[in-house]
Amino acid sequence: MSAAVRERHLALTQSIGPCMRLYHFPLDDSPRKLAMPTLSIERKEIAAQPILFIRRRVARTDLAAMLGECFGKLFGHGQKAGLPIAGWPLARYVAMGPGLMTIDAGMPLAAPAPAQGEMEAGMLPGGPMAVGVHAGPYEQLPETFVAMERWVEAQGYRPNGAPWESYVTDPGEHPDPADWRTAHRCARGSR
Repeated sequence: MSAAVRERHLALTQSIGPCMRLYHFPLDDSPRKLAMPTLSIERKEIAAQPILFIRRRVARTDLAAMLGECFGKLFGHGQKAGLPIAGWPLARYVAMGPGLMTIDAGMPLAAPAPAQGEMEAGMLPGGPMAVGVHAGPYEQLPETFVAMERWVEAQGYRPNGAPWESYVTDPGEHPDPADWRTAHRCARGSR
């Protein structure tokens, strides 16, 4: 690995490290609701992205704890192994049932890395995507999901494959949920 790649990796690792504290929720009972949690939806061409991920089947109530645990394992392994981390942590929604969800907690990489233990190697798909930016608390993400599905259908397409979201801001650094940003991606299928 060149010195420039190592420097970029170190800078990314230092900026991503705080995301381990992603799931801090306010203790007060006053719900904060933005008038419009979906800031934007647009079509983008996305390059395929290598990832390491941990797949779990969990209840919705256990999602935050599961993601926090898995992100800690993934990013800890990435730092220890010197992997070229290339972005923010992500959650891919593989399957949704009435009670349990199958979720991949993932770490994007600049180059493929081998699987290790429960960490699997994989790729996020490339190609045309609907990309939405959500503003606000994670509890309001379903509103952005609905807006994205409607946008994709209005464009004459249908969702294709498992959608995923990247956690762009770290609640540890931005304690006000109104400041949180989440990027959601959905592959567009045929018309």
